[in-house]
Amino acid sequence: MNNELVSVIIPAYNCEKFIQTCIESILNQSHTNLEVLISDDGSQDRTRFIVNSFTDSRVKTFHNDTNKGVVSTRNMLISHCRAKFIALQDADDWSDPLRIEQQLNKLLSNKSLVACGTGYVKTDAEGRELHRTVFEQDHKKIREYIPEQFELLCGSVMFRSDKLGQEPYNTFFGNSGNEDLYLMGKLIIDYKFSNIPAYLYYYRYNSKSITKLGSANDVRRHYIMHLTQQLLNEYKLNGTNDLEENNLKRLVQLETKYSSFLLENKEELFEKNTGQLLYWKDYRNAIIQSFYGIIDCKCSPKSIKIFLYTLRKSIVR
Repeated sequence: MNNELVSVIIPAYNCEKFIQTCIESILNQSHTNLEVLISDDGSQDRTRFIVNSFTDSRVKTFHNDTNKGVVSTRNMLISHCRAKFIALQDADDWSDPLRIEQQLNKLLSNKSLVACGTGYVKTDAEGRELHRTVFEQDHKKIREYIPEQFELLCGSVMFRSDKLGQEPYNTFFGNSGNEDLYLMGKLIIDYKFSNIPAYLYYYRYNSKSITKLGSANDVRRHYIMHLTQQLLNEYKLNGTNDLEENNLKRLVQLETKYSSFLLENKEELFEKNTGQLLYWKDYRNAIIQSFYGIIDCKCSPKSIKIFLYTLRKSIVR
């Protein structure tokens, strides 16, 4: 077994129910030469207390006094990493004991490979299995699918640290999401990426993240995926884009375009988010989501129809 040091970064925010399982899953890896860098990002619950209770010398804490967001926190943690290989880990998920060992072996055995992900098991909030997924292994196909389809789960990825730069997660995305997909998309376009066809990562379904995306109060969260796809398409075709060149005027134009479309199609947005909640049998949040649709869409016939459909599905479940 090789003894290469691996850095694992864990940004954490208000995850007191899950953070202990997450950290223990990393400390109990078959590959033991690790540094586990954790930042409590100004949580309002017992997350920091639980993190600080670990006495393993491999755990290193870099807490934020205030909530700075996942982009800033991930970049800060990466800046403190000492290893040639960095593994991501989300605070409400956990990893199989063989995950780090298998990913490290794959990267060491293929010098041209810059990053690799794994298959995953999706669970509910209590850790009960919902379904399993493995991803494409062939880099050419993975690259071909970008940006319409991402053959990876971001939280499961390990990569070579020398390919990341000083601030790998672009602050343009803020806390609206997709900063991780944009980074992974660029890595896949520029370098070689593959997946291990084994279920080495456990992704915990969190209804709060979906309802947060479903709230029409934060318009940017709704169109950020479309904007990300356009930027990656440009990067794939030209090796650069308006974000990489810091073309603020053009970025504002793009945001205006997508936000205007969204405001004209609110019913479709609420229908999509409600449908996702119904798919996961999260009926309570689905009803709340569809009710918000009635309010935000000013009692449009379609929003009322979505609410009544959701209510009926919830009652007869």
